[in-house]
Amino acid sequence: MLLEMNVKLRRGHFDLSTQISLENASAGLFGQSGAGKSTVLGLIADTPQAQSVHIALDGKILFDSQKGIMVPREQRPIGAVLQTDSLDLAASVRETLHGIYRRCWTQRRLFKPDYLMRLLELDPILDRSIMRLSAGDRQKVMLAGSLLKSPKMLLLDDTFAAIGDSYRMQLL
Repeated sequence: MLLEMNVKLRRGHFDLSTQISLENASAGLFGQSGAGKSTVLGLIADTPQAQSVHIALDGKILFDSQKGIMVPREQRPIGAVLQTDSLDLAASVRETLHGIYRRCWTQRRLFKPDYLMRLLELDPILDRSIMRLSAGDRQKVMLAGSLLKSPKMLLLDDTFAAIGDSYRMQLL
């Protein structure tokens, strides 16, 4: 897997200019609070709102602001658990995960919802609405949803911050 990214972004007094090239790597972004770590992950996972962006994965352009190319988020081979969740608050955990599975491209399905529900120990909360979940349980649901997409790349932004230490070690 090869990720190539060039970004120039300005938001108020915040300027971000970065070039990233990662090949077959597990990588971490480190920096002070407000340095742009979450912004970089958000640009890769979502629709970039920047002055100049080029993002390619394995040679396929996912987004290029100069060429007007934008692959929809659902079609990108990227899973993401970001600090802002986009889960349907009224839906149950079960409905949410089965809905994500139905929207996945058939050829990319490696996991079935029931397998990930057991693996991530979601059985006790399957019929609860997302709105009624703790922060840690929401993180687990978002992780399950990302894994259902069988992504080439998985982006995790403070994913384990709200999950207990013993469970965090089990997941890792």
